[in-house]
Amino acid sequence: PPDFNFNFSTRSSKRGGGTAFISSSILSAKPVLFDHFTTFEYTAAVFSSPQILCVTVYRPPKQSAIFIQEFSEFLSILHNCFERIVLA
Repeated sequence: PPDFNFNFSTRSSKRGGGTAFISSSILSAKPVLFDHFTTFEYTAAVFSSPQILCVTVYRPPKQSAIFIQEFSEFLSILHNCFERIVLA
């Protein structure tokens, strides 16, 4: 829509899909990349004033024994880098 920004990350391993979110263009957002994880996909951006990290996460339906380990590592990274986090 007009006056909005589309933030997205494409899938690295397959065609189509990916994660995204839409934000008002009034808000200044800078994309952020963290480590590559194999059991889930994400899109992340930092909004300024105040600094807020916004992250969308998608876990494909295929079960993986290491998902909890990877996702815990991801949450630790987010928590260590940012005070304010919106995770969806």
